[in-house]
This record gives sequence, C-alpha cells and structure tokens, in this order.
Amino acid sequence: MFAHDTPHYSVIPCTLADQPLWSDRRIAHVCGVSPKLVARLRCDGPVAPAAAAREKRVGRDGRARPLKPGAIRGDIAKAIRESPCASLRMIAAELGVSPETVRSVRSELALCRGLAARATPRRARPAGRH
Repeated sequence: MFAHDTPHYSVIPCTLADQPLWSDRRIAHVCGVSPKLVARLRCDGPVAPAAAAREKRVGRDGRARPLKPGAIRGDIAKAIRESPCASLRMIAAELGVSPETVRSVRSELALCRGLAARATPRRARPAGRH
C-alpha cells in the first residue's frame, strides 16, 4: 500500500473528480494503485451528485456496466412479466440493457417456472405398474 504522500496516491482524488464514471479498476490501472485503495477513497471522499445518480460505470475495456446488476435484472424480470409477448430488443431498449441480458433473464424465469411445475406433487401410481 502507498503512503499518503506518494505521487500515486495524490493523483487518485483528481482522477475520481475528473472521471467519476470510471470503474475502480480502471482508475487503479491508470494511477498505478490497487482497486481496493480507489474504492476506499471513493467511499471516503465527497461524492459528486451527478456521479452518485448514475447507475453505471465504465470499465477498463470501455464498456459501461451497472453498479447494481441484481436490481437491473429485477427490472428486466418485472418488464417480462408485465409484457410477456414483447420482443427482447423492445425490452432491452426500454431499460437500456443488451438483448442478451434480457434473453438470459427470460431463460432463468422459464427455468424457475419449469422447476416449480415439477415440484408440485403428482398422484401416486398404483403399485406394480410403470
């Protein structure tokens, strides 16, 4: 871990202020520190209101990823339940996610429904018959 007076440490708050949507790993890579240090400074430092309202951060590869993926998947499941005949692209465009994410959630819901249907008790078969 770096001491507070090293050049690496002093660059982190400036980078957080300039690029609030960057992920902790991306900032750590640019500044030459650990992602854990960046995360700790992000939590301890002042949060820009615009950045706090955002739900995504941009990773080292340039792709935007949600801060709370579980919440997004919950929203997708809700949209699928409300309009089951809607296309993957329509739901994806409405929620700002990829169609593949919608497909994944739809498959999980179908799997859960299938498992629930199998869990219901069946009538017992007469002995000796198969």
